[in-house]
Amino acid sequence: MSRSPGTSLCVPIARYGKFLGMGLVASLLVLSTGHAQKAMPSGNNGQSNNAGNNGQSNNAGNNGQSSNAGNNGQSNNNSGQEAGADRSLRLLTLVPVPVSTLNSTAGAMYSFDISFVDQTTQTYYLADRSNKAVDVVDAATGQFRTQIFADFKGFTPCSPPAGANDCAGPNGVVAAFPWLFVTDGGSRVVSFDLRTTPPTKVGDVTTSSSPKRADELAYDRSMASCWSSTTPTRHRSAG
Repeated sequence: MSRSPGTSLCVPIARYGKFLGMGLVASLLVLSTGHAQKAMPSGNNGQSNNAGNNGQSNNAGNNGQSSNAGNNGQSNNNSGQEAGADRSLRLLTLVPVPVSTLNSTAGAMYSFDISFVDQTTQTYYLADRSNKAVDVVDAATGQFRTQIFADFKGFTPCSPPAGANDCAGPNGVVAAFPWLFVTDGGSRVVSFDLRTTPPTKVGDVTTSSSPKRADELAYDRSMASCWSSTTPTRHRSAG
């Protein structure tokens, strides 16, 4: 999964449920605006910077074409780049995710939430409600590693009924090696030490008496604090 400067790895997997519904994690490559500009420096439909009229160079050599021109007067400056001036989404790979014995959605990956990439360790984490787990993938190789369990709520409705995901979990994930923080239903935040196999649960706190989920969260390394949002308020959940 190597990428050249100016590209970014897109991980809002929730937008691509048709792949995940089959138990697959999809990774997509998106070209940033800066990369697209580099890929097309002339601004003239991909023509060479040296090109003048209709891709012809004022310093023309062969049949009036620029020595830098490739096919139909287009520049070869994009050689070796993933997609050149094409800014469309491109599927890189699919990662099969095993069905856990705790799966609560008929063996499918029906409900999932936030994902996070720890760039220092090149590890991808996905809050997988269907399997009541956090799925762990090697972001550098695209290989599935493991699932982390901690009595997560799964795809569980509220009682009395509320929003479809209001009491579900896991929800938010954030990693700052060696720590992983995960939010759950019941206003719960769970912490893991990633230096062991499997990861060791080292913290389990409840931020309020609400049965609803703790959701998004962020980690401030300078303060050694984790902040989470719990419907409908926010809390400092761990420190």
